[in-house]
Amino acid sequence: MKENQRIVISKRMLRESLLRLLRTKELSEINITELCREAEINRATFYKYYNTPQDVLSDIAMELIKEMKKMYHPLRTLDEVRACVGKICEYIYEHADLIRLLIHANVDVEIATAISELHQNFREDKGSLGALKGADDETLQMTAAFIGGGSYFLIRKWLLDDIRKTPGEVAELIFVILNMKVE
Repeated sequence: MKENQRIVISKRMLRESLLRLLRTKELSEINITELCREAEINRATFYKYYNTPQDVLSDIAMELIKEMKKMYHPLRTLDEVRACVGKICEYIYEHADLIRLLIHANVDVEIATAISELHQNFREDKGSLGALKGADDETLQMTAAFIGGGSYFLIRKWLLDDIRKTPGEVAELIFVILNMKVE
């Protein structure tokens, strides 16, 4: 169901205002009054959609994750996984400032989960993890979580330390580390 335009605008103003405030303050230092003043929205409107500034930030993270998940599709080959990881790295690079803010505000667990889901998606083809062919479902779940978590922390390091690698180089590095490189 599509939200009405007034709701969309109010939420967008709150999100944009929170992001502006996060550039100079920690999330714990931002109160609802300050956020509403910055967004030029009254408190009653805020409480229609959110309970805390943390809820606004989680909404921002969920929107980002929703966009990333649009890139996922059934992945049957290493080339398809490589292309998908490349698209995700490109998307993350294009939204690096936002993702850095989310990391600093400790909302990045949701992003890590979304990246792990890429590997969960690939894991569903039980033969796709090479040496683990024929492994039980729990082993495959743990392997996908390990690969997804490692990929996320590699990407996190890339963003936070401002490492001068292109999104393509980061995506390829993930494959090299995982020994999934196809020559």
